[in-house]
Amino acid sequence: MFYLKDYKELYSLLRHLQETNFLIKNTNVGGATANTLLTVEGFSKIESTLENHSQSKKVFIACAFDTPYQDDLVKTI
Repeated sequence: MFYLKDYKELYSLLRHLQETNFLIKNTNVGGATANTLLTVEGFSKIESTLENHSQSKKVFIACAFDTPYQDDLVKTI
């Protein structure tokens, strides 16, 4: 989950995102309670990150190459 080793790291990450105004916790939306919402600042951060990397020619692949799909992986790369 998010490349974290346990729930404590996830909790710490979520707390940081809330403190930096990227997430809002326990918010009422249209009469329903949402546990976590992405703020405008959080959405803008994600959008700018995607825009900055959309033309990148770099890729990172983490997988075992001794799979039944090895030939397909090599062709794709």
